[in-house]
Amino acid sequence: MKYRSIALGALFFSFFASHVFALDKAAENLMNSGHFKRARAIAQHRLQANPNDPDAFYILARVQLAQDHLDLAQGLAERAVEIASNFSEAHRVLGESLGLRAIKLNLVTGLAIARRGKKEGELALSLNPQSIDAAEFLASYYNVAPVVAGGGHEKAEHMVETIMQLNPCRAYLARATGAEEKKDIAGTESWLLRAAQADPNNYEAKDRLAHLYISDDRRDPNQAEKSARAALALDPGRSGSYAVLASVFAQQSRWADLDAILAQAEHADSDDLAAYFEAAKALVATGRDNPRAERYLKRYLSQEAEGAEPQQGHAHWQLGLLMLKEGKKQIAVTELETSVNLLPDFRPAADDLKRARAS
Repeated sequence: MKYRSIALGALFFSFFASHVFALDKAAENLMNSGHFKRARAIAQHRLQANPNDPDAFYILARVQLAQDHLDLAQGLAERAVEIASNFSEAHRVLGESLGLRAIKLNLVTGLAIARRGKKEGELALSLNPQSIDAAEFLASYYNVAPVVAGGGHEKAEHMVETIMQLNPCRAYLARATGAEEKKDIAGTESWLLRAAQADPNNYEAKDRLAHLYISDDRRDPNQAEKSARAALALDPGRSGSYAVLASVFAQQSRWADLDAILAQAEHADSDDLAAYFEAAKALVATGRDNPRAERYLKRYLSQEAEGAEPQQGHAHWQLGLLMLKEGKKQIAVTELETSVNLLPDFRPAADDLKRARAS
């Protein structure tokens, strides 16, 4: 029986190593729509049925990547490609986790990890030349990485042209990302507008425009509200644009509208309370209703943050700033210490902690 198990295991590995793996469409659609917790439940159920399910490990890797748990994402993606060596999207997630890890490390260690991340991304695209996600990762990598790590703007441009052949809207979104990485706000807006024009049914283009218009660099509440409502008309089940509207209403003290949009957001997606965080952040900045801001932040901290949304450490940071404004120094220090412990690479929290201690 032992040798038969080994033979079956070898056959299982050989099958996955020689085929491009078919993704779990339900989980993939959930993650692409920002529902990482729901996708994680699918992966956990799959692993109960098959402890060596490469797609389950890939899903879990994407979830951890979205939550910025880069070491865990790397390990899970490595497990997926160990089982299914030709699994393109798992190689892409591995490349992304390595690339992001490299940014946080020193030059020598980070360089080696960055090069490995680039290699994984290129392998992902070679395994599946139709993978826009892999091409987008490489475009971003080439755009920000130094030449010594294999970066280069000509390479990035080539990747964008590759995406253009597959999906013009996604190509414009990739150009918007490149402009954003260069702090080119006008360019970011221009490319997002072109993406929205190229595909009027693309949620991401409108949602990213909405978020751009609530940023300090390009604040335009009217355009933010317009873009957010346009995004929600396309997909009322996603939380991102509810968060934009909550921020706008909080800034403008539109309390009835704010209460209504928070209720709608939680009804649409109870797994994601980002609307509470964005409303609280706006209130902390304006100082218009501190008790409301505190209530919203504690509501946000009442459950695990959704993937790709502000982490709990960000909410503790905002609570610390709020307590500083109210003169509650010791509580502020405690909240900021918690933020720094949860987000050791988040410089604003560390700077505010230093300021709080010195006050």
